[in-house]
Amino acid sequence: YLTHPFKSARDNVPLNSRLEIYKEGQLVKTIKGPKSFGPEILFFIKDLFSTLFYFLFLQKKFDIYFGFNNLDAFAGIILKKMGRVDKVVYYVIDYVPKRFNNPLLDKIYHWADFYCVKNADWTWNLSDEMAKARERDGLAEKYLKKQITVPVGCHPMKTSLHTKHVENRLVFLGNLTKDQGIDLLIESMIDIITVIQKVKLIIIGSGDKESYLKNRVSKLKLENFVEFRGFIRDNSEVNRVLASCDIGVAPYVLSKNSFKHYTDPGKIKTYLGSGLPIVMTNISNIAKVIREKNAGIVINDTKKDITGSIIKILSDQNLYTNLRQNAIALAKHYEWKTVFDNAFMSLKSRGAGSNA
Repeated sequence: YLTHPFKSARDNVPLNSRLEIYKEGQLVKTIKGPKSFGPEILFFIKDLFSTLFYFLFLQKKFDIYFGFNNLDAFAGIILKKMGRVDKVVYYVIDYVPKRFNNPLLDKIYHWADFYCVKNADWTWNLSDEMAKARERDGLAEKYLKKQITVPVGCHPMKTSLHTKHVENRLVFLGNLTKDQGIDLLIESMIDIITVIQKVKLIIIGSGDKESYLKNRVSKLKLENFVEFRGFIRDNSEVNRVLASCDIGVAPYVLSKNSFKHYTDPGKIKTYLGSGLPIVMTNISNIAKVIREKNAGIVINDTKKDITGSIIKILSDQNLYTNLRQNAIALAKHYEWKTVFDNAFMSLKSRGAGSNA
């Protein structure tokens, strides 16, 4: 397992590549590369050559190579041409028609993406919209058969159909940035607490709007109703906090250029894994699923919709129980083992290349 850090990695994430070697599920060796510094473009160049170096250094041939973006998949395709890899899977988590504001970078990004779809044996997309967007952007229809949808999964926890807590708890999990809509959620708390007195919003995450949001909470005198937990690195602690909550909220801003239209937001699956009813804006394919399976309420990005949906769920025990039951059932459908079992079965049934 080879991982490269982003230049924007958090302070507690080491800025060096790491190669981990496992045998029968057990970690047997870790090789660390030097720390990375400089502009972001150098990180990308370093990642490409580091990947090639590590896999050539191992002096082995691999059955399947998974590249988690077009740069990593590009390296895998080179290794395949060198005879070090048999099959390549291009695992796409963030395809979007307009990736960069810089036209040259955007053109390079799309060239690399199309090259990887054409030359990898299979492409795994997080959502159906990625393949549709590529076709609209000019990728030939014949490459559709090489693409399958492999959504984000979850680890369903042992949950029960408990009644709401005495203190109704809302939770927001994610980066505290403008496109997440967290500021609108905080504004909505003013109206929510006039109807639901015992309610608290738990915010897990950090980001460039964190200071602004804390100041806003203070100015609105919501300190007793909004709690900032910051970035929690330990997933077991995140799960513990979510288990103490009642509704998972994802009020994404409905911008036409948002990545979320084409991807599969991970926080929704995390909420489902905890058996939480969802309140989310109408963005990405998972919103359609939430609505169809009645596992939450899908809304517009307005204060009125956020307020109304949360009050509606917290005021109706029967509705809450029904949504929670459906969320628990939907989480089982997205269990990681099920997601990957389906993905590998699809690879076998479709085949790829002359030797598949």
